[in-house]
Amino acid sequence: MDSKKDKLKFLLANLPWYKDGRCGVRAGSRWPHIRDEREDSYLPFPFFLAYASSLLKKHDFDAYLIDAIAEKATEQEFLNRAARLHIDYLVAETSVPSFCDDIRLLEKLSSSGISIILCGPTSESYEPEFLEAHPFISFVLYGEYEFTLLELASALIEGRGLSHIKGLIYRDQARVRKNPKRGPFDINTLPWPQREGLPMHRYLDAPGGMPLPSVQMVASRGCPFGCNFCLWPQVMYQGSHYRTRCVKDVADEMEHLVKEKGFRSVYFDDDTFNIGKERMLEFCAELKGRGLDRIPWAIMARPDLMDEDVLRNMKEAGLWAVKYGVESAAKKLTSRAGKSMDLKKAEAMIRLTNNLGIRTHLTFTFGLPGETKATLESTIRLAKRLDPFSVQFSIATPFPGTVFFNELDRENRILTKDWSSYDGQHSCVFQPANLSPGELEEAKRRAYGEWERHCAKRLAKRGRIKAFLGSMKDHGLRKTIGKTAGYLARTRPAAYLTGYRRNSYLGLLRRYLDAHGAKAAALKVKEELSLSNLKDKYLRALGAYDGEYAYLGPHHVQIDLTNRCNNSCLACWCNSPLFKTPRMSEKEKNEHLPLGMVKGLIDELAAMGTKEIGYSGSGEPFMHPDIMEILEYTKKKGLFCLVNTNFTLLDRPKLKRIADMGLDSITISLWAATAGTYKRTHPGRTEEDFSRLMENLAYLNEIKKGKPRVHLYNVVFSMNYFEIEGMVDLAVRTSSEMLGFALVDTIPGVTDQLLLNKKQLEELKHACLRIRSRLNAASHLVPEGIFLHRFDDFFRRLSVFNDAAVAKYDRNIIDSMPCYNGWLFARVIPNGQVHSCLKAHRIPVGSLYKNKFSEIWNSHAQMYFRKKTKVYQKSDHFFRSIGNDPGICEAGCYKGCDDIGRNAWMRDRMAMLTFPEKCVLRSIAGTLRMSRGKKI
Repeated sequence: MDSKKDKLKFLLANLPWYKDGRCGVRAGSRWPHIRDEREDSYLPFPFFLAYASSLLKKHDFDAYLIDAIAEKATEQEFLNRAARLHIDYLVAETSVPSFCDDIRLLEKLSSSGISIILCGPTSESYEPEFLEAHPFISFVLYGEYEFTLLELASALIEGRGLSHIKGLIYRDQARVRKNPKRGPFDINTLPWPQREGLPMHRYLDAPGGMPLPSVQMVASRGCPFGCNFCLWPQVMYQGSHYRTRCVKDVADEMEHLVKEKGFRSVYFDDDTFNIGKERMLEFCAELKGRGLDRIPWAIMARPDLMDEDVLRNMKEAGLWAVKYGVESAAKKLTSRAGKSMDLKKAEAMIRLTNNLGIRTHLTFTFGLPGETKATLESTIRLAKRLDPFSVQFSIATPFPGTVFFNELDRENRILTKDWSSYDGQHSCVFQPANLSPGELEEAKRRAYGEWERHCAKRLAKRGRIKAFLGSMKDHGLRKTIGKTAGYLARTRPAAYLTGYRRNSYLGLLRRYLDAHGAKAAALKVKEELSLSNLKDKYLRALGAYDGEYAYLGPHHVQIDLTNRCNNSCLACWCNSPLFKTPRMSEKEKNEHLPLGMVKGLIDELAAMGTKEIGYSGSGEPFMHPDIMEILEYTKKKGLFCLVNTNFTLLDRPKLKRIADMGLDSITISLWAATAGTYKRTHPGRTEEDFSRLMENLAYLNEIKKGKPRVHLYNVVFSMNYFEIEGMVDLAVRTSSEMLGFALVDTIPGVTDQLLLNKKQLEELKHACLRIRSRLNAASHLVPEGIFLHRFDDFFRRLSVFNDAAVAKYDRNIIDSMPCYNGWLFARVIPNGQVHSCLKAHRIPVGSLYKNKFSEIWNSHAQMYFRKKTKVYQKSDHFFRSIGNDPGICEAGCYKGCDDIGRNAWMRDRMAMLTFPEKCVLRSIAGTLRMSRGKKI
């Protein structure tokens, strides 16, 4: 070993990447994204990193490889491990949707003296300007980087110049230089990828349910076809450069992995495996000759390149499954996207594959150029008609650097350049020519819904649903659910804790551990597994599948005790001094709920299964004469109790009483980090008021014994946006537990003068990026232990400048999920009216002066609200009645949904149900609907 090469240490890394407790997929994926529930434990092998590390080791460099995603390492765990290795250079493979998170983490690493080398399919980093703007990054390797990294490492060791290294961007004293791109090389010159030291049992891409453990390989690299949306050929390979490995070497590696490493199946993750009939037949013969035809294997292939002879030979050689990229049922769409495919032959070959007993996985892409409602429906019908083993529907993602992105950018149809949205999984980031982004997102959800129903019909043919319904008739609902749970536990034990559900639960547990410690987390787990919580989970889901009826009371109820308020907050939609005439009459201002009515309501809610009651609204709760008795009564009933207050009416005796009663949470509306800004945003208040408020806050945090959790809340607008980082510091100084931000919700012609302009939004975004750099991505905690509540939502809202500048903060997300609020939430206002949404005050569903809450909860008005709102697209005129704006011509929800957190929570709960659970719940819901219909 050359002793010189032992002086520098290189760490190659697939960095941690989490979002809202979910884990991302980056290195090894042509489609980097945050995983959802349909992918189970899917995790691709990081081929580029593994080949690069193996190449360095072959040339005697001191190189390490860490896949933090596969190891499920947190950011802090990764940072600690990197520190223990005492490395000189970190080589990080990035991706478009993880880019901002990657850069934030890399900046942290660079502060410890580690030099950063960037690589991966992120075209933004391929320009010299990127290196100029990020001084903490030393080098960028663009394109295929294995030999670029090897040559760079050699030059650094030997002290040579860098101008000869192709595919490198570097600093030459004060200038940034970009060397010519690296041309295609013979991939047979690469050693086998490094697998030692990696958690190989966690890498999983086993289409068709291949036997586990399964391993991933490649037999070729590149693709000769020109799909304009495909990322790797255009960005990583810098062109459609197709190269193959020697068939014998591929078989050698496969034999080694199976016979010496114990893998039971192999997936070939080539860009397009089935190119060249002669080579395919040679490969099949090689496997048969070695006895490897007994080992199941799968490929990614193009269906119109298949022929019967090749397919039959592959079947004989052990082919278990094929992933086919179909994309669309409309030939004109695939042709315009550069994937000119013979769809008739493709369909014939897919059918033949199925008939031969080879399992098929078909992928479809929504939103290719020319997509219409008709072509979407044709594609969904085609997917069901072809009846594959499994499917994938995704939204076309215009990754920067692709022809697809460049065309849309030229036409000003790119909706956002917040790269974290570019994963094709959850949202559409461009304006389709013939559809709205929401229609594409809804089509994807509808496609999966129709596919699940299609699969349920396949199950029904086996008699399982029929048997379930028969048991319902003979034994009743409760016993049947028990029998079904036992059956699933015996036959599908993984159905209860796999994939998305497991990762989601573990992510939530990790966040709870970080925030509250091991003892509290253990109690939380016990609580989650309690019979009460399981009942809550299934009955709420049952209501959503029913579509109208609720089988439990609301999860959270907000009670507005009074309309009276002692503050005149500048951005308030009720009491702002900017109103020329008062928004409320004196009669309305003096309305409050009687103590007896409130206690009766609390009794009803506790009996109905409600979990939380919050006291908030247009007035200040502490102006209600019986507020302390109401809070104590709520806690006496065992409900989680929170209150939203301006905190000005609380003195030490009241704070002591609050701490003693065990109030769970108190949200304090501040809108400022300094006394001067507090005075300006609260006309009539003084700097002394702010000082007194801070003293009382410090007193509460000093005397409380764990409760209440203090949540500082700030509405952000043109008069305080510059203090957002100070607001974080204030939360730290006061030892508060939580901090939240919201962009101002304006009243047209009144408070819209408080909106942030684009320059201010840009400044705010940069400040938020600095805050994010302090944030632990998995736990959403800053290092001092403050939890930033829904900070991702706040950042998303301000990042779409065109929408944020006109206060349409949720236009880009509101159509991405149905509204479940009718099952989760209720609001009671001071005149006794009941509403199903925080902003649905123009759509009352009942009055406590006329009916009990339990009667209102499943009344015709309430069920009508549920039916109307449980949709994705909010185009119905019904939604124009939501919100504060008079004469609105679109859904009020687009302006800003105060209930989006609850809806996302329920969406995730529904998503975390396994397929068998969904089938059972749908069947029960249908049966109960029929039963209810007969009674009526």
